[in-house]
Amino acid sequence: MALWRIKAYHRADDSCPVQDWYATQDETVQALFDATLATLTATVDWTDTKAFKVLTKKHAGLGEIRFKIEEKGQPVRRFRPVGIWPPVADREFILLVGCEKTNQVYIPPNAFALALELKGQREAGIGAVHDYV
Repeated sequence: MALWRIKAYHRADDSCPVQDWYATQDETVQALFDATLATLTATVDWTDTKAFKVLTKKHAGLGEIRFKIEEKGQPVRRFRPVGIWPPVADREFILLVGCEKTNQVYIPPNAFALALELKGQREAGIGAVHDYV
């Protein structure tokens, strides 16, 4: 049973950065992301799971979904899709961008700056929020 709604931010031109990111990922990454979202939508408290992290300091107002691809029990690739946290509406997470983390480097490198920019646009009433598909 879904306790949370997953939404996605669409820019004024109706492009959707998180869906654009998702479309460039291979089937394994897409499947893991979908499974992580399914788990989170059925989780009451996201802050009590390893699949989510509240961001702080210069990224306050954001949270990252966390999942990884492993080989032989070791992480090979780590992913950090970012959205608005805390939720604007009760149990509604708005995805902004997707990214991958390699060591301390993010791909794309400006993912968190872009997430903050998109959050600001949303707060200014620019663009729209739709169900994440």
